[in-house]
Amino acid sequence: MKYLAPTASTLGLSIEDTASAIMAVSDAGIQGSMAGRAFGTSLSRLAKPTETMGGVMMQLGVTFFDAEGAMRPLHEIVADLEKGMANYTSEQRSAALATLFGTEAQRHWAILLDRGSKELRRMSSELEGSEGAAERMATIMQQN
Repeated sequence: MKYLAPTASTLGLSIEDTASAIMAVSDAGIQGSMAGRAFGTSLSRLAKPTETMGGVMMQLGVTFFDAEGAMRPLHEIVADLEKGMANYTSEQRSAALATLFGTEAQRHWAILLDRGSKELRRMSSELEGSEGAAERMATIMQQN
């Protein structure tokens, strides 16, 4: 998180979405600084897309930011990517992800796509619903 959180926060990606992305890539075996650095770098690329990236974004019908300039929820972005790449071959999908997110981070986004927008939304919702859980557990532990 130390490599990813500052970039995610600057772009307006929620802590829950950030954590769910790290959870997804960690489940696939990409952990620690490797997960955070590549994913953080991929987010940085989105702040100032190249002309080539813009073409792929238009072709896929995907936008990463809302009207106020904050990053859209991760599950919405992944849903747009799923829809835009529905008829892509593995090669086309890999090339599009590498263009958008960089060659190192394309595998992270491939994992997020494999996980699916519904699963990412579920994971983020569970994290949102966990607010106060640590505090309640600490209170119980202090009483026992």
